Amino acid sequence: MDIQLIEAYGLPRDPYIALYDQQEQRSFSSPLEWQLPEDDFVEIPYNALPRAFKDAILVCRKLSVKYLWINDLCKNHDDDDDWEIATEKKATVYNNAELVLMFTGLVDGNDGLLCPRKSPTTISGTWPDGRPFEIYARPWLFHDPDTMNWLKGTPPQYSNRVESFQEQLLPRRRLWFTEGEAIFDCLTSTTCECGGFLDSDEDPSLPLRRILKTGAKYITETDESWIYHENWRNLVAKLSQLKTRNSPCDLGTISHLASRWANGYTGRYLAGLWEHDLVNHLRWYPIDEELPDEEPEECQVQPHLGPSWSWTAVSRKITWGSATFRNTKSFITIDLNRTECEVSSVSPFGPATSGHIFLTGRILKVRVRDSKRLFKDGIDGHVGFRSQEFPKDDIPLPQHVYCLRLCTKSVTSNHFDDDYALVLVPATADDLIRQHREVQVSKHVYKRFGLTNTYPHKAWNHEREANEVSMYLI
Repeated sequence: MDIQLIEAYGLPRDPYIALYDQQEQRSFSSPLEWQLPEDDFVEIPYNALPRAFKDAILVCRKLSVKYLWINDLCKNHDDDDDWEIATEKKATVYNNAELVLMFTGLVDGNDGLLCPRKSPTTISGTWPDGRPFEIYARPWLFHDPDTMNWLKGTPPQYSNRVESFQEQLLPRRRLWFTEGEAIFDCLTSTTCECGGFLDSDEDPSLPLRRILKTGAKYITETDESWIYHENWRNLVAKLSQLKTRNSPCDLGTISHLASRWANGYTGRYLAGLWEHDLVNHLRWYPIDEELPDEEPEECQVQPHLGPSWSWTAVSRKITWGSATFRNTKSFITIDLNRTECEVSSVSPFGPATSGHIFLTGRILKVRVRDSKRLFKDGIDGHVGFRSQEFPKDDIPLPQHVYCLRLCTKSVTSNHFDDDYALVLVPATADDLIRQHREVQVSKHVYKRFGLTNTYPHKAWNHEREANEVSMYLI
């Protein structure tokens, strides 16, 4: 029953199964600290393995699969210097596995995948001809795909790690081991033991998984590029709910999803946005407005996470709202030839260290108050907007900001004088340090300060009083 731990250089040619573990850290009663000899494999006593590993091996043998990949046995698993390489390899492993075994609620490795089951109910009776019969019955379970409450443990959509979220999206086939039953799902269907899972298409993660694996194969809309970008925004909005999105490692993890998302619909990857739908991607805004009594670490603004126009620049929950982005009219012109991002890795999808968008549009100077309201001199009333940063007592608000009219709403088409507009502030000398020379010497360099989706361009005489400016947005 002994097994071999091998050093794999690339993926095996034969089918393999991967074991997924949602827990961030595990404490095994028998530490796995084997050192590989020069021949790259070592015999491991089966009885020395945690129960979870034993159960995974049993599943492999029942399915006649020779190889099992276990992340906890990987060398340099927690080495920060090797993190980006290790994460890319791990993403590739999950993406190409024949099957991924999923278990989410275990305390440590001494809990197994194969949980004890409740004994079925036995119903006895007699056929009309007098022959006895017995029927074994079990409760029908309610499965809500929106909350995934059929899982034992934390639901995958709301797992508190971006890396964990990625690992659940990439597999093409998943076998979940829950407290009450096993559940199998793939890109086309879901099957459970009790028969209670009726419609797998209700799973909100399914469209994302399909795109990551097959591109636009499952998209049937007439305008495929529109739905493709909508799904990316949905993915990012989900990722922003996770607790540790402000760490560079998490931004690196997102890059692996982006590398699989990229195709002819997307164009270049620009710090979490795609160039072929850049205007609509710029319409993100934070949704957690209230500053807590003690600002948690995940809500603190981290320097140099990304350009100000990208959602990667903030450590807050973000959204694009629920309205469709089809048939919107843009009021800016972006020069993609003069739009660039610098990344911190060899991959073009890595975290951005700096970046700029060169665009031409009309900006109007207005006043700002309490990080939520915009005023125009001589005009009664105010306009609400979403600031990107939590207000701080020791950092004064700018007296003036600039509204860049961005685009119309597809729902109202400006019938209510309520366009989208970016709220900008001039860049400081410190902001320009990381920028290209052409940006540093420009007279018009701005940072995004927030966004309003109720910009009254008619009431504020935008066309007459705003100035047309060609600028760098950093």
